[in-house]
Amino acid sequence: MKNKIILFVFSSFLVIGIIIYKNNKENINQVPLLNESSSENLIIEEYLNNNILKPEYEGKVFCTFHKYGSEERDGQIAYYLWAYCEEYYKKGEDVLMGAGVSMPVKLNATKSGNEIKIQNFQQPVDGEGYSKSIKNMFPENIAKTAINGFDISKFSENLKTKAYEFYKVQ
Repeated sequence: MKNKIILFVFSSFLVIGIIIYKNNKENINQVPLLNESSSENLIIEEYLNNNILKPEYEGKVFCTFHKYGSEERDGQIAYYLWAYCEEYYKKGEDVLMGAGVSMPVKLNATKSGNEIKIQNFQQPVDGEGYSKSIKNMFPENIAKTAINGFDISKFSENLKTKAYEFYKVQ
């Protein structure tokens, strides 16, 4: 009888532990998300296109991003992203890739009514302080993911295709 009680208690703890683990695992990448809208994403993309990467070949910068999450407090919005940007320029009839960047980024914005204005961005420092700077920029649950990088092959948007469309090359 004693063995059955011990087995029942042990099994109960095991089941409860698994449930808690699964709930925590599902919530690990969750930050209170704003309602995503295409206009919000266009604002973010436009900001990234014009601010994250300085063209080295006088070309046009195209960006895409993965949004880990965002937080809004008192009209201030923080967007936590992985940004991927490439510069393309035209040389003769060819469209060539110039500079590029792939990194975690925090955008700081203000919201007034339905208008969102991105004020500035933060990026991690290079080298030894990389992980620590990400931990300072992002909430803990997002920082852990961002430190490991982002698989850019997951982006559905092909920046080269955008560049060809921009320069009207086929």
